[in-house]
Amino acid sequence: MKFTNSGIALIIGGSSGMGFETAKLLLEQNIEVVIVANNQAKLDNAVLALSEIGKVTGLQANLYNPQSYQRVLDFINQKNSPIGYLVNAAGYYAQRVGEWFKPYGGRTVPMMVMSHQYLLSEEVPELAAYTKEYGKLPLLRDVDSSYYLRQEKNGFN
Repeated sequence: MKFTNSGIALIIGGSSGMGFETAKLLLEQNIEVVIVANNQAKLDNAVLALSEIGKVTGLQANLYNPQSYQRVLDFINQKNSPIGYLVNAAGYYAQRVGEWFKPYGGRTVPMMVMSHQYLLSEEVPELAAYTKEYGKLPLLRDVDSSYYLRQEKNGFN
């Protein structure tokens, strides 16, 4: 996958899981990444690992605490490089994150979607390897939008 936007990537929930893996993909394409996480130790470990790939910064914030997530808002407002990619991998915070970006053309993010939507993509080698190793297809779910992604033979479905 080739990323073509300019600016940095801000990844909410980037210290593990899908957020961490997304950070790796972006860093491999020379895109600066800022990851936000609540757990300082996990954040430090993620920054250390990701810094071997590219330019990464960690920002600790508890998104339940307004004073804490104000640091994220302050970062967004002071950053010299525009945010070209916004990734929410922190579960139920999509609506709050969407509100942060309303002044920049963002929108309200619905917290429940009543229909299923499917994405198709080329096969992802890491998921194919997982399937081979564990004997089953992984199931990925975006908890904010009710998207279910399951790798079939040739991509996500």
